[in-house]
Amino acid sequence: MKDDKSLKDLIQLCKDNDLLAQEKIFNLYKDKLFAISMRYASSKEEAEDMLMESWLKIFSNINSFIIDKNYKDYLFFAWIKKITINNAINYYYKNKKYNTTEVVMDDIMEKDVDIFQKDYAFSQEELMFCIEKLPRYIRIIFNLYAIDQYSNKEIAEILNTTTNSVKTSLYKARKFLQKELIKIKSR
Repeated sequence: MKDDKSLKDLIQLCKDNDLLAQEKIFNLYKDKLFAISMRYASSKEEAEDMLMESWLKIFSNINSFIIDKNYKDYLFFAWIKKITINNAINYYYKNKKYNTTEVVMDDIMEKDVDIFQKDYAFSQEELMFCIEKLPRYIRIIFNLYAIDQYSNKEIAEILNTTTNSVKTSLYKARKFLQKELIKIKSR
C-alpha cells in the first residue's frame, strides 16, 4: 500500500471504530464496489444506495473478518466483494415489488448464431451495455455466473430457486446477448 499504514493495520483500526481508517478503506475500494453495485442496479442512484448499505454492513461486521497468519490483502477484498454482492441481491428482493419493468424474453428463443467470430471483437462498453439491457432477475443470475463465477448450484441457493431455473435464465441471457451483439455488429 502507498499509505504509511498497511491494509492489515487499517482493518485493525476499523475494528476499533477508527473513522480515519474507515475513510481510507472506503476510498481504497469505493470504485471497485460501485462497479459491482452497478452491475446489479437499475440506475446509478440505486447502485449508490446499494453501495452505502454495503459499506454499513462491512463496517458493522468488520470484527468478523479474521486476520490470522494466513492473511493476505486480497482476502479482505474478497470478503467485502461478497458482502456487496449479497447486499445487491437482498436489495433486489426487498424492492422486487417496485420492479415492474421485466421484459418478456420468449421471443428470443431462436436458432443459435455464433456471434463470436474472429473478425469482430466487442468492446467492454458494448458488452456492458448489452448486459445492462437484460431483465433484472436474469442480469443478476448472469452476473453471479459469468462475472462473479458462482456455480449454478450456488446461485440457486443464493436466490432460493432451482438449478434448472438458473440454467434456463442463463440460456435466456445468452440468447438475449447474442441478439443484442448481432445488432451491434451489423451497425
